Formats: sequence, C-alpha cells, structure tokens
Amino acid sequence: MTLTANWFKMRIDYRTTLFTVVLTLFFVKLAIVFFYQDEIEVWEDDVIARNMVATGEMFYMQRGTPNYMFQFPVYPSLLYVTYKIFGYDPLYAVVLNLLIISGICFLLYDLFIDICSMQNLRLKSVTPELVALLSVLVFLLHPFIAHYKMFKVHPFVIDLFFPILVIFLSVKYLQSPGWKNLGLLAFSSGFGILNRSTAVVAVLPFVILGIQLLGLKKTMLNLAVVSSITALVISPWLMRGYRIYGKASMAPMLSEVLWKGSLYNSDGSNYLLDGRTFRSVLSHEENEFLYGKPITVQNDFFRGKYDQLLRKDPQHVINMYLIKLKNFWLYHRNIGIEYGERIKSFLVAYKAYAYLILFLNLGAVFLLKCKPLVLLSYPIGLSLIQSVFYVETRHRMIVEPFLLFFGILTAFALWECTTHRSKKQSTASSRL
Repeated sequence: MTLTANWFKMRIDYRTTLFTVVLTLFFVKLAIVFFYQDEIEVWEDDVIARNMVATGEMFYMQRGTPNYMFQFPVYPSLLYVTYKIFGYDPLYAVVLNLLIISGICFLLYDLFIDICSMQNLRLKSVTPELVALLSVLVFLLHPFIAHYKMFKVHPFVIDLFFPILVIFLSVKYLQSPGWKNLGLLAFSSGFGILNRSTAVVAVLPFVILGIQLLGLKKTMLNLAVVSSITALVISPWLMRGYRIYGKASMAPMLSEVLWKGSLYNSDGSNYLLDGRTFRSVLSHEENEFLYGKPITVQNDFFRGKYDQLLRKDPQHVINMYLIKLKNFWLYHRNIGIEYGERIKSFLVAYKAYAYLILFLNLGAVFLLKCKPLVLLSYPIGLSLIQSVFYVETRHRMIVEPFLLFFGILTAFALWECTTHRSKKQSTASSRL
C-alpha cells in the first residue's frame, strides 16, 4: 500500500491537477448555464442591485415600503458593479458566482493541507495533499452547491467565501505571525461579518489554535485588533441604519426572522408543516395593517408578536431551537418543496447522505482524538447561532466543505484500520 501511495505522490502534481480540474469545470458549468440560462432564478439581491443601477439607491420593496437595509451590502454591491460594467444579465452574476467558487477551491486546498500539518492529522498511506484534493473535488461536484452557484443569483457563494477566507488567513497568520497577515485577517473578518453577521463564528478556529500556539494573552490581544478593525469596517453600515431608521442595527427587520423561526406547526424554516409559507400565519387584517408601513413599524410589529410568544410559551421557543439545531445538521421536513419532482426524487439519497456525513464527522472526533474539533468549531458555532433564527438547507451547506474534508479523512482512516486489521489476521494465520 505504501508503494501505491508513493507512486501516486510521484506521478501526480496535486496542485496542477486541482488547477486543471477547476478551470475545466468552470468552462463546462458556464457552458451548461449558457444553454439553460432561462432556468436562472434571481433573488432579492438581484433586485437590490438593479435598483442601485437604476436609482443609485440600495433598497428592496417590502410590503409596499422601501427597505434600505433588507440585505447585507456585500453581494448586492458586487452585483451592482458587475451589472454597471457589463449591463444587466443574470448570466453575468453566474459568472461571478463561478469565479468566487473557483477561488474558494484553492483556499480550501491549502487550508486542508495546513490543518493536517498543524494538527498532525496524517494517515499512513494517504497524503494530506490527496485528501485535500479529493475534498475539494467532491465540494466542486456537490449537486446542491453546484445548483446554487449555477442557477441562483443568491449570496450563498459569498456566504461560503468569507468564513473560509477568515479561517484560511487565521492559519496563515498563526504559521507566520506579522502585521500584514493580521491585517488581512482583520479586514476579511470585517467584510465577512458585513456580508453575514453569523460569520463571526469563523474566528473560533483562530482563537482555539491561537491559544495553543501563541498563548492566551497574545491571542486575546490579536483578537482585540481583529475586533477593532472589524468594528471599523461595519461602522458605515451601522451608521447608515442609524441615519435612516434611528437605530444602529445590522438588520432592521431581524424581529421578523426571529418570529418566523419560532412559529407553531412549523420546523423553523420558511415553511409550515403543511407546506404553506410562514406568511400565511398573518391574518388579512394584519397584512393590510403592515402594507405601506415604515420598516421600523413593521419590525416593532413582529417584535411584539415574538415577545408575546416568548412570554406565553417559552418552552415552545426552546423546543423550536432544538428542532432547528437538529435540522441544521440533518434536514427540515419540507426540504425540496420549492423544487420540481425531478430534484425531489433525489431527496431520499440526500437524507441518507446527511446521516452518513454526520456519522463520519463524529467518527473523526473519536478516531483523531478530538483534533477535528478545532476546525469543526466553526460549523458547530454556526449551527448554535443560526438555530436562534431559522434554518434552511443552504445554511448547513455553508459549512459543507469542512464536513466533506473530515468525512473523507475518516473514510480513509477507517479503510486503513480495516486493512491493518486484515494484515494482522493474515500474519497470525500464516504463523499458525
């Protein structure tokens, strides 16, 4: 087995292979999208970007009222620049998605190799480069991720990018401490949180590894620098909120998100258990009241409904949190409801995969003596925060690259254990 591994190591240039595959798949996927571009679906970010091009204002009409902070600004701004330069066409947004995903692949490849080196996550007959390469290739071919990057003008790809960049730069700084690397880490953290506030948990691996390698005091000082620059990066967005709505808030409609994730007869997603959307819970009178009202009034309305639910039935809110936490790692009841029958036919396979990947990651924690928990602190932290709000499958897919990496690493480790055990039994038998 060692000879086989050495042969692969000699014959394959992993980085060249990665570049070739990423470049090839970029053009293959672009060609597919070009011929099926009528199936591209645009989301609110696309509308915001078009409004920016047309009026110079970043807003989305919500119940008849312009919401100037409906979505975090990073992805709509990237779309705005793209449309401003090339003209409006969702195909250009897909090209942007594919470029971002391609960049993510190279970040992941180096990150996985560095993590293997720093934590001594090494196998006897399989190199870290091979594990990293396979992990990235499976990520590139993941059907859900491929569908979102190819046929959705949605911030999913940028939500993937920033946490991975933050963790990548965390490792680079810990390998080579210096102001340059710390500055890159700080600004990437700032823009990551500006893009999606839950990305704050991407600093957890940095904190854990930093305490191990640099000590508690130096790590906390570094974290203070990162936090200060992060606050500087997000401050214009907070000031915008204060100027428009009188409140320094990242998302002025956060109360509606809290409310919809805690409804009765739901599992904490956008859909109730009977397949209706969360909006169907509102009465005709409530919808009439909300239409045309200022965003602050709408937010106060949902805040009141959530607070009433929390006071009346706190046990329900706690139970819903646990349900959403379970759904983050597995799947919610109405998964796939927005898609056609062809995609729904694969849900049984996806559900089996969800259990398998979770089992393999739990196995990694035990087989590799809890070392994977350093990198898995990000998925765990995200699941705990996201479950406060609401959970859809795309929220879990943000951490899928890390789950794939440890899943593949565990599969190889189990294979080595089985092979080693078989050799021992064969040796024992020959001696008899």
